[in-house]
Amino acid sequence: MNKKNIILVLGIFVCMGIFSIYSFYGRSSDIDKVSSDGANNSAHIAKKELKIREAKSSDVSLLADKFDNVADLENALLAGDELAIQEALDAIVACPECLKRMMSILEDPSYDDKFRHYAARALIKSGSKEGIIAVVGAILDAQAQEQYDFKDRLVQELGDVDSIEAADALASIVTGEEYSDLDFSEMPEDLRYAIQKAIRTMTTGQEEVGDLLVQRYENEMEPEARDRLVDISQPYANIYLVAEAYRSGDMETVSKLIGTLDKTGDTHVTEAFLHFAEEKILSVDETAEVMHQWIGLDSNTNMQNLEFLNEYLSNFERNPEGRAVAAYAMSFFKDNNEAKYALQKAYDHEENLPLREHIESALNMIDTKSD
Repeated sequence: MNKKNIILVLGIFVCMGIFSIYSFYGRSSDIDKVSSDGANNSAHIAKKELKIREAKSSDVSLLADKFDNVADLENALLAGDELAIQEALDAIVACPECLKRMMSILEDPSYDDKFRHYAARALIKSGSKEGIIAVVGAILDAQAQEQYDFKDRLVQELGDVDSIEAADALASIVTGEEYSDLDFSEMPEDLRYAIQKAIRTMTTGQEEVGDLLVQRYENEMEPEARDRLVDISQPYANIYLVAEAYRSGDMETVSKLIGTLDKTGDTHVTEAFLHFAEEKILSVDETAEVMHQWIGLDSNTNMQNLEFLNEYLSNFERNPEGRAVAAYAMSFFKDNNEAKYALQKAYDHEENLPLREHIESALNMIDTKSD
């Protein structure tokens, strides 16, 4: 072998050695990278699992906090702390899970009656249909078990019902949709009265409550159930039915329905009549005529009602039709001097000519009665 060939062979061996060294360290670097990536992935998975465990722990803690509201109520009752009781009730009402717990407590006679009483209060305060139905069920159970003191306390709580959903729940009991195995007329008298009064005197959404009662009345097939809805004497519902009967010429039903309104607070009924005049469901003359029949009932000619009508008539922001009916209604009162003075003052200051004519007619009606 000559010198050139020897140099060529040595060069080949050197190149092969360099390639082997590069390959070794390159693979080693890749292995390190894979190992590093694996370690990073493991750390990421561990962190993710930790977050999941923390979230689950948070959920359990949150649920525990919610049921702590129930425990807070029990502790506040034991301590007799009225402020803490109210705070616990407010927290419970805002917690659906707590309300379910309240229903369970109310239905469980092993709990103290005072705790069950406040459970009923929380359910009524919530205004939910399920809560109201549960409270009435507890009243019926207490009656059956002759726990009259407990029953009476729950009946009194119904006076605080104040939501459209709650009114609908009570109406469903009146018609027999709920507790269908027990006729409404067979329920304790004080319970029947409390249910009717709660619907009738509810301060929230009087018009909406009236609408739902009318809808139930029109959809109800049983005559007895329809009569029970009328007996509630809710002003907006019954005056709407008065208007329907009047338009159909059924004056016997008009008189019957007006008679039911005597149970209701005077100004509530008066306000409902004026609302129907404003909405033009009946004309001014028609509304005045049916209102005359109602005011003709002796109990409704009191000064409180006359003052309410005068304030309504004097309010220039009110609808002219409603104000005109208020003027005629004032002329129907027996206390002609008070009514005449108020009407004359309204007449002197009124700029709406058609309304002024109605007020003048009302004044003439007083003069005619005086003669």
